[in-house]
Amino acid sequence: MRVMSFKNFVERSGREVRKLLPEDLREFPIEMSVYRKTSGSYTGISLRRKGEISAAIVNLDLFYDMYRKGVPMKEVLQRMAEVLVMKAPELDYSWADDYARARELLVIRISRDVDKEELKRECPYRVKEDLLFTVHVRFELPGGKEYGAAIVNHQLLQEYGITEEQLFADAMENSMRILPPRLASVYHRKNYKNVEEENLFTHPHPLEGEERVADVINITNSWYHEGAPALFYPGVMERIAECLKGSYIILLPTVNDGLAFSLALDPELLLKINEFIDIARTDTPRNEYLSDELYYYDAEQKQFTSLEKVVEKLKAMRMNA
Repeated sequence: MRVMSFKNFVERSGREVRKLLPEDLREFPIEMSVYRKTSGSYTGISLRRKGEISAAIVNLDLFYDMYRKGVPMKEVLQRMAEVLVMKAPELDYSWADDYARARELLVIRISRDVDKEELKRECPYRVKEDLLFTVHVRFELPGGKEYGAAIVNHQLLQEYGITEEQLFADAMENSMRILPPRLASVYHRKNYKNVEEENLFTHPHPLEGEERVADVINITNSWYHEGAPALFYPGVMERIAECLKGSYIILLPTVNDGLAFSLALDPELLLKINEFIDIARTDTPRNEYLSDELYYYDAEQKQFTSLEKVVEKLKAMRMNA
């Protein structure tokens, strides 16, 4: 069987899926668009019922994969129709045109700055090394147990009438408030009496009789989800330097957390950083994987940079000596 191109698949889907909808829904428009997330983008279609703000979205990229794997087109279209007729949950969108409301929901998220040119054209962003920082509105989903997030693009920023600088400043401040940082000693965890005491950001005193609070520190937030940005909250890198008694190496393998390694760590344990990277590559879902780069925090200069740049600088200094 000859496999049709993705372009033809999209056109045929938009044209033929309507025929499989219940008669009372065929009059409503089927909208096609490219939906963007920090982890990538996809082409989708949705059925916009009269008077409804939200709608279920059919991810055509996923259905195209299904088709390419041999599922008959007729069955693929039927499954699309089943998704289109679903009603999206009713959500509170008051933040969309009210910055006072949105400001209380803003958070910072991080992704890898690779193949993100379209996202960077459409959304405010900041870059540190190979990391891309964007701002999202974090809102509660029906049921109150889970949260969704919508990225702030230039159109939304214009609606709010604020600058990018204010957006990022407010998002950082609010992230610190609703998703506070949590720093935990990886090797000394058993010595703490309770979970709250374990948080080295809020409990500044080292363990009794020890020079360093820790050798390896786990960095996340209070939700243990999308916690990598916590490293960049005000005061967090400095606090880690206090705990590790100086400069340190950083690994951010997932969007959920990171690790800081003391330079005073046993060399054999430092070599195990590669094991952490391999585990992250194998066990982390693709949409949660962040980076296998190593970073360096200079405690004296209070500077975050890639470890590779530091190594290259040292090499150059030795050559010029």
